[in-house]
Amino acid sequence: HIGQHVLPLLFSLALAQSHASGPKHLPLMVVNLTSVPSPQLRIAVQTCAGLFNRNESIAGSAYTLMSDRDSDWLSAIDETPTSVSPTDFLHTCLVTSGVAKGYIRYNYTGQRRVIPNIITLAAVLDAVPLEDTDPLVSGAEL
Repeated sequence: HIGQHVLPLLFSLALAQSHASGPKHLPLMVVNLTSVPSPQLRIAVQTCAGLFNRNESIAGSAYTLMSDRDSDWLSAIDETPTSVSPTDFLHTCLVTSGVAKGYIRYNYTGQRRVIPNIITLAAVLDAVPLEDTDPLVSGAEL
């Protein structure tokens, strides 16, 4: 599908342009989700990546590897990324001032039908959707 190719390309171009124009250089964090089976963790990490990429001058930018193809797109960026585990990335997202303002607690099984709505609400509120049972829920602001 062409959509699978266009979005990473647009991200790469925007990232390259923003790095070229800004004097402050913060890290590009890469989170590998190719072997993460939990949809709850994938949702939270992808939401955090979006929050990081809104303004890279706050805490850097983020890129998620969802399949083997994503490594090809990553290699097109003239940058040395920092690999971060999904759990460490979520923690950084929640504790770094200016990235996430808090989280939205939800139950993946019970609210599966409205997960797109929860993700949309999280984006509007600068929040991260976290499953009720996620250990990060106890350490983050609701």
